[in-house]
Amino acid sequence: MTTTKKSKSSKSNGASSRRDKVINGAIEVLAKYGARGFTHREIDRHLNHPQGSTSNYFRRREDLLCAVGARIMELDLRDASAVVDSLTRSAPVTIERTTSLLVELLEQWMLPPNRNRALARMEIVVERIRNQELRIATEDQIYLAEKRFQSIFKMLGSAHPIQSAQIFVKLLAGVHVLLLEEIDANHRSFLSVLLRDWLTVSLGCVDKLAHPQTG
Repeated sequence: MTTTKKSKSSKSNGASSRRDKVINGAIEVLAKYGARGFTHREIDRHLNHPQGSTSNYFRRREDLLCAVGARIMELDLRDASAVVDSLTRSAPVTIERTTSLLVELLEQWMLPPNRNRALARMEIVVERIRNQELRIATEDQIYLAEKRFQSIFKMLGSAHPIQSAQIFVKLLAGVHVLLLEEIDANHRSFLSVLLRDWLTVSLGCVDKLAHPQTG
């Protein structure tokens, strides 16, 4: 009985590992070729797998795209959670400290080992606009990211921390367009100014949206 359970567990772990390998390969293909080149055939070729291997795990292209989107958002949530945890371990939480940690996070995302994720993320952001299945597959992770940032904005003094977090997460999604280009040697200063301004905007514009001025 015990041997049978171990055998089933081993098979399950092996299948999960192969599935993860397919998803990781799909991220690399999406980063390299964009959405147009994102096919089962190309992923099989990229992984040196027999044709048809990827479809054993993901029958439709949409299934594969949703799995990639969910994985990227899952990794992003893990990184964002680490920032929040680092901030909340020591008070006070200030815009300056928040900015500094976010700059470090974004620089980490742009290192060569993470560059594929950054490129694939941009494709996912665009695809989410027109693909309802992808929006549904990734909305839980985005919601959790907003909840994590909500705690930061609450400590920063936002009167509406969840709305501030929602605005900031949307702004953060677009920062990679800037980072994937060669900026200049002063990119850290550029990032610091940009993120500080975005934090300030996210803190302040909620009240302005809730109470628009009439002229």
